[in-house]
Amino acid sequence: MKIFPCRLSDGRRLPVLFRLIPSQPVLVPFLFVVLKRQYRAFNTIRNDLVAIKAFYEFHSLQNIDVDETLINGQLSLLMKNLEQFIAWLSIEKKAKNIVGRIGNKKLGHHYGIDPITRDGYLRSLKLFFTWCAQRYINTDAPKTDLENSFSSSLSSIASRFDSHLVTPVTRQVNFRSLCDIEIAAIRELSHPSCALNPFRKQNRLRNWLIIETFIETGIRIGELLILTTSSVNKGKNHYYVSVINRPDAGEDTRAKAPSLKTNKSQRTIGISESLYDRIQQYVIHERRPRRNNLPMKLKHGYLWVSERGKPLALNSVASMFSRIVTAIQSKNPDLLKSASPHSFRHTFAERFLEYLIEVKDFDMERAKDELRTICGWSDASSMPQYYARRYIHNMANLHNKDRVETAWKRLSEALPSFN
Repeated sequence: MKIFPCRLSDGRRLPVLFRLIPSQPVLVPFLFVVLKRQYRAFNTIRNDLVAIKAFYEFHSLQNIDVDETLINGQLSLLMKNLEQFIAWLSIEKKAKNIVGRIGNKKLGHHYGIDPITRDGYLRSLKLFFTWCAQRYINTDAPKTDLENSFSSSLSSIASRFDSHLVTPVTRQVNFRSLCDIEIAAIRELSHPSCALNPFRKQNRLRNWLIIETFIETGIRIGELLILTTSSVNKGKNHYYVSVINRPDAGEDTRAKAPSLKTNKSQRTIGISESLYDRIQQYVIHERRPRRNNLPMKLKHGYLWVSERGKPLALNSVASMFSRIVTAIQSKNPDLLKSASPHSFRHTFAERFLEYLIEVKDFDMERAKDELRTICGWSDASSMPQYYARRYIHNMANLHNKDRVETAWKRLSEALPSFN
């Protein structure tokens, strides 16, 4: 079995699990992807299929066709083998992508996968089999048996998988927001007119506008790279960016195609008139690379374009940030330790929440709702709460600093000799 990326008629890309002999999609995982997961990010779906592929491969060693077993409603038969499958993942499964060896020592067999990776497999399989239980339950059973079977199947699937997880699901957010001095240094260095700008002349305006877009919108890197020339718009009284999947954007040659994190991420974000005007100038005069002193004809409508006229890739943006950090550190080693698209997202979220509370005088819940909307988080996302805690933590420290400094001042006035 192998996972191949496939393009739908509307332009969207989906990973599909194929049998090699005969060459055809594996039926149940294919239906699972199309009916249940098609609006998730490409890499999220692919991770699910990697886990499903391992489960199918394990049972093929025992001459069990998982597709046939599921369609016949015999889910319990597969669940009985769950412990054996987990042991196979941990001990016997040959690890892929071993990257190196020391000296001339032959590369031996490496078996098993990391516990965190194993738990990721189990969570994907839990979702898959929950869906299968709802779709392929044995409908030939009497009605009462059918209802009991349905209820017990869903609850037993959840408990069976959860009982084997060894790494708890904990969401740790490492805040790496940028201060005003760091942002000013990045903006100054990346400006096209800066003498120390590390980029080629034809890329300077594009790279500077990418930085400014991150600062003004806080969008994810994948969202930035799916923007098209029609994504930046002028409304009646404002300017905005539309963050939305556009399958009709044209030929996307990127090996790792960017996408929205979830379908809930679709939104519009207001921007300044200055950014709008400069992006329009970029589209008109510099977006299309020149060959023989003539603009190239592009086969796509993506906004950010490489020197070869292709849609800009994820690693190109990562390289851009790396060069900016290196250039700043060569001038002032202590000014900037690191920078990335996500550090701009952290900075945007913190500054936006602070603005809503301190300038617009919104209460915390209203501020979190607006932050959730503009950052593209789902209604159930806990991310706004992380930023609210960060804001409260900073304010608490600031207030405590004011309190103790006032106390020291009173003490110095009361006891001049204390100093």
